[in-house]
Amino acid sequence: MRREQIGESALAVFPYADSGVGGCLMAGPGTPAPSAAGTMVYLNAEPSLDAVLARVERAGGRIATPKVQLPGDMGVFAHVTDSEGNRVGLHARA
Repeated sequence: MRREQIGESALAVFPYADSGVGGCLMAGPGTPAPSAAGTMVYLNAEPSLDAVLARVERAGGRIATPKVQLPGDMGVFAHVTDSEGNRVGLHARA
């Protein structure tokens, strides 16, 4: 796993170049403890995170963390809360 630092958060990023499927482990301020909030699953929002975020509120959800640009070529992410109160992460390369 590749180590990354984003602000005060430390990440361990799983390799994804060959499979196209990746992920990371993340620890830092504001990261919910697994025992308190469960695991956050990130879904692929390709080809456009903006297009996915534009549909969230119409579908009964809310945007919990607006789009964040990750360093280098890691892409962008956002967090949403669905109509049932579940938090979901979204990721896209651009």
